[in-house]
Amino acid sequence: MAHSNRARRALAHLPEIDPGLAALALWCTHRDATGVTRTRGDTILYGDDFTTLPLHEQIGLLGHHVLHVALRHSWRMGAMALRTGDGFNPGLFNTVADALVNDTLLAAGHGLPRPCITLGQVLNAETTLSDWDVERLYHAVHRQGGTGSGDIPQAQRDLEPDPSGDAQDSGAADWRTRLDRAQAIGRQAGRGIGSTHAPLGDIPTPIVPWERHLRRLVARHLDPTPHLTHRRPARRWIAAAALAQQ
Repeated sequence: MAHSNRARRALAHLPEIDPGLAALALWCTHRDATGVTRTRGDTILYGDDFTTLPLHEQIGLLGHHVLHVALRHSWRMGAMALRTGDGFNPGLFNTVADALVNDTLLAAGHGLPRPCITLGQVLNAETTLSDWDVERLYHAVHRQGGTGSGDIPQAQRDLEPDPSGDAQDSGAADWRTRLDRAQAIGRQAGRGIGSTHAPLGDIPTPIVPWERHLRRLVARHLDPTPHLTHRRPARRWIAAAALAQQ
């Protein structure tokens, strides 16, 4: 299976810098591609721009996209586009997702390529990471006029909707467990994303497809197909069957 040659050096140094992010990176797919470095579903596509960065910024950009995958931003972007229809602004969603990820990485001591969008640039008030998830931040900034009131640098489109098109994100529960484990690794190591004292508010919430489970249960109990059983038929049932035959 092909692997990214461009990210090889950054991936090799990541466990020393941030063992929690390194644990998350193991679950991502890393590929070289044309265009800018971007996230698509669970895959990180490394463009030519990645190789022009110094090592510390390569590690920061790698962590940026690993968090996009771990926080399910690509899937959540597609889900919000389905809910809002023509009124959806993918550039704004990309901007607020980048702001949340960048603030997380800066708090953990990572270096990032400039210009770097932060949470303070997209909101008027002082706030913390624990106050926001990407959907709430998108709607808050949209109500302010779509771009916020600060001097926001031009957003680079580094996030693409999940191509699977699932109505339910089947991987959200697994990624939440991996995030908890990665933060525990960072706390134990004393460095990286787990060592920060700012809890993340943008943790993906697993959505249980209760409607699907209920339909399956109802169909199972109302299925008219006869089944073999070791039980003796009741007299009432025998009488009813005989009456029906008559």
